[in-house]
Amino acid sequence: MAAVRRKHNVRQSKWRFRATAKPRKLRPNLRKAQVYVDGSVTNLKMCMKCYKRIQQNSAVA
Repeated sequence: MAAVRRKHNVRQSKWRFRATAKPRKLRPNLRKAQVYVDGSVTNLKMCMKCYKRIQQNSAVA
């Protein structure tokens, strides 16, 4: 039972992080970053890791 409870908690925290990672403020920035990298707005549903990587790439390039 303990393992199941732990798993559930992890899932909840993950979902919460996901929700806080994409506020309304970040959305246009995400779009911009996507345009910089790919040249077209294709995938707006990105994880924070991808977003950070794209940010770094756009800063370097």
